[in-house]
Amino acid sequence: MANIIDYVKWRGDLPFAVSPACELDAALFSQLSYWNMDDIVPTDLAENMTIRDLCESHVLEKLPPYCSESDLILKELLKKSDRFSGVLVSKYVNEIDPEKETQFSAVTFTISRRMHYIVFRGTDNTLTGWKECMNLSFDEEIEGQRKAVAYLQETAQRTRGDLYVTGHSKGGNLAVYASAFSAETLNDRIRAIYNFDGPGFNDKVIEKDRFQRVRFRTHTFVPQDSLVGMLLTHKEPYQVIYSTASNGMSQHDLYTWECNAKHFVYADKLTSSGENTYEIIREWLDALSFEEKRQFVEVVYDLVDEYHTVGKLFTFKSFYKVMQEYRGLDDEKKKIVSDTVAALRRSVFGEVKDTYQEVREKVTEKVNDKLPWKSK
Repeated sequence: MANIIDYVKWRGDLPFAVSPACELDAALFSQLSYWNMDDIVPTDLAENMTIRDLCESHVLEKLPPYCSESDLILKELLKKSDRFSGVLVSKYVNEIDPEKETQFSAVTFTISRRMHYIVFRGTDNTLTGWKECMNLSFDEEIEGQRKAVAYLQETAQRTRGDLYVTGHSKGGNLAVYASAFSAETLNDRIRAIYNFDGPGFNDKVIEKDRFQRVRFRTHTFVPQDSLVGMLLTHKEPYQVIYSTASNGMSQHDLYTWECNAKHFVYADKLTSSGENTYEIIREWLDALSFEEKRQFVEVVYDLVDEYHTVGKLFTFKSFYKVMQEYRGLDDEKKKIVSDTVAALRRSVFGEVKDTYQEVREKVTEKVNDKLPWKSK
């Protein structure tokens, strides 16, 4: 099935003046924000380079996290495209601060003097990025959101015309937040906000009146088995997209989203598994106070901090070592971990009929016997 690479093949010969900007352009720019532009793209709006120049640079000589061979194909298409090759790229920011638990990156694409895409990168492969993303569940405002507001306001002050604010994953959350909490003088200039499978907001944030001013300009898209995009609360409507991938995590990849020449291919609703996942996550999050969520995230983060990247965490050897560390926790931290896992387990097993109780108990008993922290 077709994806954003095919979109460039189909529409790449049509300038924006001939074929107006659409959601697929926003998704494409959101994907480009994952490219490592350090020491390539200027950090100031006064300087810039074209997408053609970017594609001819060493930008993808070493594929950064969350990029793939598809990005290499896209790069070759973009530099030959009438639609995209002349787009200006500027004001690239890429900051990782473990002490402040912040991973923030943004870049601006200028279509014309009166049309600008401000793009926020999603969570990268560092534990700092994922810790900050988890902090969304309990913090009223994370450092990345503050930086996003400042970036949007500074860029707006130095440009004229329409602003389109967009991002994928956590970048989508930042796009909505920055648009809602930026100066009211920008309100009329922000034409659209695009959130591609980005998490929502906790109740402390969603209840603020300033969210209402951007609600109907926010376009949220999630795949049919969305996991990341269903985290926390969405007050705005969202559009479900068909994905060629098999599960929620792999469907998070924008290259798996189906499209035609003008927009994504829409589904009527989430799949039953997607809806069940959403309900389970919501029940789990609602069961914990903000302070309990904070404590749980701190405990988990402390356990895995030595692995530095998320990828290394998802191996049996790493997982086993993390479970061994459980033995060394003090009683209070053990309770945080066990109570939270128990809440999630109740949410999952709560859907199982009582007739399976005996089977469930036997399976649980066998699993517990094999847990690395289980007393011999």
